[in-house]
Amino acid sequence: MTDPLRVSPPKYYEVNQQVCTVDSAFLAPGAGLNQQMIAAVTGRRIRVMGFDLQGDTAAGVAVAFKNGSGGAQKTIAYSLPAIATGTIFVKPIVDCGYFETSTGVGLFVDTYTGFSRIGVYYITYAP
Repeated sequence: MTDPLRVSPPKYYEVNQQVCTVDSAFLAPGAGLNQQMIAAVTGRRIRVMGFDLQGDTAAGVAVAFKNGSGGAQKTIAYSLPAIATGTIFVKPIVDCGYFETSTGVGLFVDTYTGFSRIGVYYITYAP
C-alpha cells in the first residue's frame, strides 16, 4: 500500500546531502488566523515546493502562509479573483521551492475568507 501523503509518482530532491521525498498536506479551512497546515518536525525545516488553492465563494478569497502560529508571514496574501466558485490557483512544484519555515517550526495559514481546499507539496530536511 502506498502512503496517501506521497506525491505519485514520487519526486525526490537532495538538500544538504539528504534525499527528500515530496509529501503533501491538505486543509479545508474556514476564515481564520493561525490554522495549522503542517505540524512542526523537531530539527527539520519545511520547504514548500508547490501549492494550490481552491475557493468556495464567488466573492474572492485570500490566504497567507506563516512561519508557525502567530509567526511572520512567509508569503504575501495570495488572492483568488471574485469569479466562479471552485476556481483553482496553482503554483506548480519547482526544484528550488517557494519558501520554508524556520527549523522545528510548523507551517500555518491565515485565511481571510472561506476556502474549500488548500493543498501544499513539501519536503522536510535538517539544515
